[in-house]
Amino acid sequence: MKKKEPKIVITTQESDQAGRLGKLLEDNRLKVVNFPLIHIEPIELNQQMKVYFDDLSVFTWLVFTSRNGVKAFLELYKSYKNQFPDLSSNKIAAIGNPTALVLQENGYSVDFINPGSTSVDFMHEVDKQEVISNVESVLLVLGNLAPDSLMLKIKEITSRVKRIDVYRTSYVKSVYSEFKELIENDDYSIIVFTSPSGFDNFLQHFGKYINNKENLRIASIGKTTSRFISLRGFPITLESPKSTFEDLAESIYKYLKK
Repeated sequence: MKKKEPKIVITTQESDQAGRLGKLLEDNRLKVVNFPLIHIEPIELNQQMKVYFDDLSVFTWLVFTSRNGVKAFLELYKSYKNQFPDLSSNKIAAIGNPTALVLQENGYSVDFINPGSTSVDFMHEVDKQEVISNVESVLLVLGNLAPDSLMLKIKEITSRVKRIDVYRTSYVKSVYSEFKELIENDDYSIIVFTSPSGFDNFLQHFGKYINNKENLRIASIGKTTSRFISLRGFPITLESPKSTFEDLAESIYKYLKK
């Protein structure tokens, strides 16, 4: 008897992001179930944030690395000042088109949009195009899990670099039993990861149940996530050519059509 083909795409994002990705997949008539592995929320307004918010004009550049960073930055500023920031005196850089789009949707012009989606891509273009000069100052808008690698690279250009952590990524501590059953019974088509933290928490919950790493079918949103997964010995079934939900959804659809 021929084994029934698995039909389910498992997503692991927090609800907001999973909803966007899920709709793109469902538009292609794929069945999607989401089991969030991470939770993202703004960090509580603190004194350091207030110092930066009181005079953002001292920074030549504001560098946003993610959609979450943009949303949390604007939300925190508004909670402090009761209005959104006037960034007309700043230059704004965004890593990736999705990040730039959130800025533009909120009425901000973006002076430099990195064509890639990682900090490595960003620094390559910054160096190549000489985007930042050695007399300019930079504020990096980041999440709490972001390493200092981007700040250290920019410091090779200018010493006037600061970082502000505006959102926190935390691991979901309990997961649905249905998630475990789908993995154990191999009753899924592919499982989607869009961040290293999501996969890290997946391993914390399910690592002991995975007998053969080769059997896990993984879709990754891009190089950073793929590298993290590969370093832990898991093969990548497919990687999105661009780190966007649109490209990821299209890649999954094409893979499942085979």
